[in-house]
Amino acid sequence: MNGKVDMNVVGKGIETVSNLSKLAVNLSNGKQQPQEKKVYKDGDNTNQPHNQTVEVKVGSEQNQKPVIVHEKKETHVHKPYPDSRNLTEEECKVETLRIQAAHEEAMAEIEYRRWLEDENRKERREREEQLRKERERKAEENKKSNKKLAIFAGAFCAGLLGLTAYGIYTDSRRPSTRRLAFLPAQNVTTPISTEGSVE
Repeated sequence: MNGKVDMNVVGKGIETVSNLSKLAVNLSNGKQQPQEKKVYKDGDNTNQPHNQTVEVKVGSEQNQKPVIVHEKKETHVHKPYPDSRNLTEEECKVETLRIQAAHEEAMAEIEYRRWLEDENRKERREREEQLRKERERKAEENKKSNKKLAIFAGAFCAGLLGLTAYGIYTDSRRPSTRRLAFLPAQNVTTPISTEGSVE
């Protein structure tokens, strides 16, 4: 029994000591000591889970400016005259001239665009007209060539028909090709040779 009591007392004593050490650490600094970093070596073949700490340094020691990949352009509105005061007479004349020049430039741009559209329209019409004339010329040439071909084919057929008719006509007039069965029978007399005399 003394062995069992001693083990219980020892276990409770160890637990009390660990609790007191935790309490002392919390009260003294309020901070925990950094844990020892675990380093994984290539030779270790353990399948136990482990933590790996990676340190990343941002920037450099010289405090260089970071590289900007794309910088957006700033839009700056230039005001030649302050808003807090009225324009003087000379400034009014200058502003009037500036506005007139801007207006004339805008009107010249509009006129140029109108002229450019008219030129493009004329060029497009000329191209379409030229293509239409070319199509009509080709159609006329095709019609003429078809007409010539038809005349040639008709003449060839007429000549062939004439030759065929002439051949049939001449064949019927030749004596070698006449059919003798349709001719009347002719009396063919052969001389008879006899001896003696008739008184």
